[in-house]
Amino acid sequence: MKSKPYVKDAKFLEISKQLYTEYSVEVIEDRAIFCNIDGLKPVTRRALWAAHRLGLRANARRLKAAKVVGDTMGDYHPHGDSSIYNAIVTANSLPIPLFSGEGNWGTMTDPPAAMRYTETRLSKYSDKVFFDPFYLPVMHSVDNYDDSRKEPFVLNALLPNSLLNGNFGIAPGVRTETPSFTLKSLTKVLIESIKAKGCTPALCLPLEFTTELGGVLRQYNGIKKDLLAFYRNGVARFVFDSSYEVISNNHIRFNRFAPISSVGSVLDKINQMPGVQRTTDESNKKDKYNAYGVIGKLSDARLLAKIVDAFSAAVNFDVKVTERIINEDNPRGVKALIPT
Repeated sequence: MKSKPYVKDAKFLEISKQLYTEYSVEVIEDRAIFCNIDGLKPVTRRALWAAHRLGLRANARRLKAAKVVGDTMGDYHPHGDSSIYNAIVTANSLPIPLFSGEGNWGTMTDPPAAMRYTETRLSKYSDKVFFDPFYLPVMHSVDNYDDSRKEPFVLNALLPNSLLNGNFGIAPGVRTETPSFTLKSLTKVLIESIKAKGCTPALCLPLEFTTELGGVLRQYNGIKKDLLAFYRNGVARFVFDSSYEVISNNHIRFNRFAPISSVGSVLDKINQMPGVQRTTDESNKKDKYNAYGVIGKLSDARLLAKIVDAFSAAVNFDVKVTERIINEDNPRGVKALIPT
């Protein structure tokens, strides 16, 4: 039997395109891509607001993370509790943490404890930067999902959090990966930009990259040119190295890490290198990050270079953010722009 030829339905295509566009924008602005003003995705913004409403200031007694998750989900973000808790866990381990946690919040090799066991409150940074009492009255609020209470449209940010705590997100047709810069270097660039009454790629060169685990940007010939290009167009690929200290002729200790996807696989790879005797977990409570030691014939320069390279990682940056603007035709909606 001969099949009927496919006939395009213009009306069907038009409706499908409209619905998919609306869905895409909804995912972009209300889930996946963070805002340029406060550098936050909606779930993190709502969790911070819920913690603030609970009175969890930086000097307050910590409450169970489950309480913050429950209030966030019930009052502002009616999605799964695991996604909210994961957002709080991530915010707890940013280069400049947004939450100050107590308990087992996970390591490079182990997941965090369940939310019923951990406790949290706002960090000093988020308490000062987002909830300064002087600026709170001018914060723009909108109705929550069921019109029962108000929530921030965006949080007032006294510092550019989007540049201090980089972010990652994927949505229909959009992917973003933005860098983190140290507070000290960013402050200097901001001051120079204010003096110059504008910012240029050249003014951004003193910025110092950092990662959640303290990795450092690898230096090479031509990096200045690549950095200038990155500050112009927001797209680049850079390699980060883990920092280490030499303990003895046959013992080095890595204590700050590039954004490695799986430290377990890295350690397995190193353990199989000829000349390596063993790797050890040397973490202790004083370490901000985990620490791992490598013991072997480290006088061999080639072996040392292989170990250092195994602890390195490349990051493909592609800077895209949402610009949340009140839609006057629909006050509960926003227009999301994705500038590169």
